[in-house]
Amino acid sequence: MFSNQGEVLVQSQVIPALTSQHKLRLVLDNTQQSPVQQSNTFRLLGVERGAHQLQLQALDQNGKLIAESSVTTFYLRKTTITSPK
Repeated sequence: MFSNQGEVLVQSQVIPALTSQHKLRLVLDNTQQSPVQQSNTFRLLGVERGAHQLQLQALDQNGKLIAESSVTTFYLRKTTITSPK
């Protein structure tokens, strides 16, 4: 994945679908990235180049973890003069 601005768009699919009481949170490199939300789309800004790990977590209405995805590794590259696309 290339992004000179460090922008990463993450889209997920949750099966079975969440109820209106459930929320999602995205964890990047073991750090929560955004407020919990019902949307399955997350936009990350300022991600540095290199390897990163993502995980999606589902929470109940009390904020208790009820499910989580496996960890996915992705690599962010940035175009430079010495290594163009």
